[in-house]
Amino acid sequence: MALLLVVADPDPARRETTLARFAAAGGPWSGPAVSVEHCGPVSIAWMAAATAPVSVARDADALAVLIGDALVDQARLTAADLLTRGTGPAVPEPLDGLHVRVRASASGELEVGGDLLGLLPVHHWSDGRVALVGSSVDLFRHHPSFRETLDLEGLAGLLLLGHAFGGRTLAQGVRRLAAGHLLRGAASGGLREIRQYRVTPDSALYDLPFSAHCELAFAALDRAVRRHASRPATSLLLSGGRDSRMLAGLLARHGRQAHAITLGRPDDIESRCAVGVARALSFPHQQVDIGPAEYPAAADRMARWEHVEPGFHYCDPWVLPERLGAGAPRGPGLVSGLVMDAILGGSHIAWAHDAATGALGFEPFFARANRLAFAPATAAELLLDARGPEVVRSVLGEIRATFEGLADTPSRRAWCFDLYHRQRFYVGRAAWAWSFAAWPVLPAVDRELLQVCGAMPAASLADRRLQDALLCDELPALAELPLDRNGFDASPLRPRLRDIATDHLRRRAGRLGWRRAPSLARDWERLYFFRTFAVQSKGWSSVRAHAEPHRERLQMVLRPEPLRRALPAPGTSIATDDMIQDSARPKLLLGLALWARDHL
Repeated sequence: MALLLVVADPDPARRETTLARFAAAGGPWSGPAVSVEHCGPVSIAWMAAATAPVSVARDADALAVLIGDALVDQARLTAADLLTRGTGPAVPEPLDGLHVRVRASASGELEVGGDLLGLLPVHHWSDGRVALVGSSVDLFRHHPSFRETLDLEGLAGLLLLGHAFGGRTLAQGVRRLAAGHLLRGAASGGLREIRQYRVTPDSALYDLPFSAHCELAFAALDRAVRRHASRPATSLLLSGGRDSRMLAGLLARHGRQAHAITLGRPDDIESRCAVGVARALSFPHQQVDIGPAEYPAAADRMARWEHVEPGFHYCDPWVLPERLGAGAPRGPGLVSGLVMDAILGGSHIAWAHDAATGALGFEPFFARANRLAFAPATAAELLLDARGPEVVRSVLGEIRATFEGLADTPSRRAWCFDLYHRQRFYVGRAAWAWSFAAWPVLPAVDRELLQVCGAMPAASLADRRLQDALLCDELPALAELPLDRNGFDASPLRPRLRDIATDHLRRRAGRLGWRRAPSLARDWERLYFFRTFAVQSKGWSSVRAHAEPHRERLQMVLRPEPLRRALPAPGTSIATDDMIQDSARPKLLLGLALWARDHL
């Protein structure tokens, strides 16, 4: 949605000042001009890429602005549809598609909503006289009435999960609109979050055989691709893994040619897998690499615009828009498999099960989720405030209660918690950054597909069993190609006889010393995700040097000694047993240091 700022304020001078500051400050990249519409005491301003779908409509006493794709069945709604849809007190039907919508009345009433999982950020704040709604907390600083103070519970949640928890932010009084909720109200009467949609897993499909699960899931995904990716001039983020190749295969099946874009270097394992898929489907293909020198500027954008809500683990989404360049299509649709592995692949359901002890439920799930963050005792030790231990215990209790209240079985709770937290904040955050270049299209975030997958047992959905079966049965030619598995093993899901023979010869050659087998300790820079996630990489080393001058500012809220142990000074090695997961903790502190530079 690029940048959106809604100001509900009866004082026209304050509104004018806020909008002038918004326009002067600009966005993460130069280019988009500021658009402004007024309705009574409400002003709606936004900056969007030229290719972003934007619709504006007004009638005698109301204004509507729609940024993105809002779908009902096969129809794409416009802002004019929002003026007549659900105008009464009843909660309207939720909408598919990645979008944010705002409706304002001349009397000052507001209604703001978005996509089903709340992937696009919508924040809100009110002091009883003024109400602000925006895509970034940073935008609220333009209003003269806004005073930013630290939300200690928000910081504790960030330290425990590695990303935001619930609706809390680092700014006291600022909430992020809950997924599937509408924001309604007026500045004078306060803003209320009203639930519009919630993923509700059930056991409707438990008695069906696995073959029926496959048939139902594929039909739902196929319809989702038809509905969501119906615009012309489509581009596709193609990683070489399961999600994007499934979408590529379905686009080709429907006669759509997409311009494939792969992040990384041509010799990356992931890139080689992606090239094979693009070649098999006759898709034009473009490689976009991100150099170490680009990391500090991307880190600054992340810290300023995201306020560390998603953590600080990877920065490529904040480089991609300017790196696409004039040679890449910037059409209205950038199709991506973002969050698809969690929805269709059940990739984190198994986190709720500890195979060693047989434990099932919150404890094993939290232990895995906590790998991207700090153990509760360490989080409590880090917080400088004397209330730190008490706050950590309280927030951990809220995390547990939220997990337990999402569904009626551990596997369903794990699936839902993952969608509403890790996928929403940590993974799905990329969609907002991409929107500054081309509008993201996420077919997996679809009500029908969510309903179908949520009605399946873990035995069908987890560990990507269903997804692998669909690739092999429905797109067999793509299942025979090398697959990115986030490592050196790129064996196909459905190997051909020659693949088996070649693999045997390679293994035998390695055992005999004829060919040097790849080693993660030695050759990790050939893997895109390791190179861009590992804290010891050149790019992240430059961010460490960039953030170090702001360590003292961060020590206003974190204790110096635990901070030094978790984030040593630049030039000091950081031990990581797992190069990706264990890098998240020190990088989270890097993000907080850059955030502290401007906010403490």
